[in-house]
Amino acid sequence: MGLDWQAHCAPTWERSWLRGVARLAQPTLFTNKMPELERTLRAKPLEACTFTVGSEYILRVEGSQINVFDGLTQIGFIADAPETVLGVIRDSGCGLAWGIVRRVYEYTRSADLAVN
Repeated sequence: MGLDWQAHCAPTWERSWLRGVARLAQPTLFTNKMPELERTLRAKPLEACTFTVGSEYILRVEGSQINVFDGLTQIGFIADAPETVLGVIRDSGCGLAWGIVRRVYEYTRSADLAVN
């Protein structure tokens, strides 16, 4: 079975091996550009407020908390934001950032906001 298998399957196996080598030889396999990663934070809504997937909200840092605004109305907050995110928003000029809702959790009514 060994010699018969080699004589019958070796050409096919060798062609597939060469196709794999050609895919690895592409100049764009490893690039210097890193993709821009999106940072999401969990926001908790205020009493009667709800979040909608795809909606954009204004994020404003106040102390160690990020408040979420829909226009001039505060609709939620992010209590446990990392210090790096707080620093970036503080240093952004106005101290504001945009947050886009990526996911809303049904039972807690909280949402994952992507920070831009």
